[in-house]
Amino acid sequence: MDLQISFDSQAIQQELRGLSEELRMKAVRAGLVKVAAFDVGLMKGNTPVETGDLQKSVSRRQLSRSAVGRLGLGDNTLTMLVGPNKKVRGQYFGRLANITEGGARPHIIFPRQESRVQALLRANGMRGEKRMILANGRGFFATKVNHPGTRPDPFMKDTYDQSDSQIEDLFYSGVSDYLARRQA
Repeated sequence: MDLQISFDSQAIQQELRGLSEELRMKAVRAGLVKVAAFDVGLMKGNTPVETGDLQKSVSRRQLSRSAVGRLGLGDNTLTMLVGPNKKVRGQYFGRLANITEGGARPHIIFPRQESRVQALLRANGMRGEKRMILANGRGFFATKVNHPGTRPDPFMKDTYDQSDSQIEDLFYSGVSDYLARRQA
């Protein structure tokens, strides 16, 4: 089945100009929500799945007026954020998404603080010097770890590339749907 949808964007823009500021903002928001909902579905499909938490954290969120102001955008600017915005099991996955998107070069990981087991051993005289160590949960201790790095998996860029040609149609579809609901 082939579905072709076309919109007269000039007519919709003309109709928007005739609306009050409040209705105009609501219509624009409806268009942004339609685009963002489409992008969320695409991004969840493109997200690499190891535990599924990164995929579950993908959502859309409208930025608050204060956040828009901090970004230096205009007062009446509506902004939707699409990506890993939602907490899953108490954690944000934005940092993991950035590492997944861009990859990581090989690097050495040093522990930030001494483990409780190492402190206990040192306190009982079983270890002489205070060292910063890592424990992997199986009783293995190391003073450093050589991380091999990761390859980039640009799932967010792929989503943008896939939806780029459809954004305008989706936006105007959302606006026209909102205006049709208002008239009914």
